[in-house]
Amino acid sequence: MKNNSCIRIEADSKQIANCKQTIIELENSFDLLSNALNLAGNNVRLKILFLLSQEEELCVCDLSDILSMKISAISQHLRKLKD
Repeated sequence: MKNNSCIRIEADSKQIANCKQTIIELENSFDLLSNALNLAGNNVRLKILFLLSQEEELCVCDLSDILSMKISAISQHLRKLKD
């Protein structure tokens, strides 16, 4: 196994402190984005999001026909996206 030790001679403590503070300040944003990416990471939900962005209006039945899925399955995915 390769040794992955740090080779820096001096740490830029100001840079590290600034980065830590930025991460703390953006924690809620990271949580929201992470959840959104997690939802969109599902193949079906990503297709639903795409279709809804392309069309002015689609009902659950339309999505069911387009994706060849049961209405109940589409509804579950839509509920997760809504939540």
